[in-house]
Amino acid sequence: ETLIECHQGVYSTMSLAGTRLKSKDELPWGEKERREQQVVTDFIASTIQEHGGHNIQISAPFTTAAAHLEHLKSTIEFESSSNLHFWAQALHPTPAICGLPKEIAKRVIAQLESHSRKMYAGYIGFSDASGNGQVFVQLRCMEWINDEAIIYSGGGIMPDSNPESEWEEAENKANVML
Repeated sequence: ETLIECHQGVYSTMSLAGTRLKSKDELPWGEKERREQQVVTDFIASTIQEHGGHNIQISAPFTTAAAHLEHLKSTIEFESSSNLHFWAQALHPTPAICGLPKEIAKRVIAQLESHSRKMYAGYIGFSDASGNGQVFVQLRCMEWINDEAIIYSGGGIMPDSNPESEWEEAENKANVML
């Protein structure tokens, strides 16, 4: 998943939220998944505006496939005089990873989770001397420790989330790694 990309001064990112198993039929997305994706889109758009990005263009949400899963996605492009590293720091973590409001959600996660997110929810990327580059969100990662693999995945929790459905979503995401 791309967190931020720059090509000749034009930045692009994506709002990706909502996950389900891939279907042969073009099924409509549920209200929970559409709201979840809109929350992420709104966060990204407001962050870009707050940090001086301009000429923002946001696509309508569409279904995109990744392995045996489908996600709801919008593409976002904008212009800025700031660099790639600046935008990676401004956008990360998005509500799809951390929740909102961001600072409160980060504190709650640190208090409630009994494990370190180490490999989950970071970012990694590259850039060249002219400032072009791409930064990716580290999600659905796997860490090898001796003969064991630890898989990191999660789900987008909304007020109307069903805990069993969220657990199933996290397992479906982990199965990509398996």
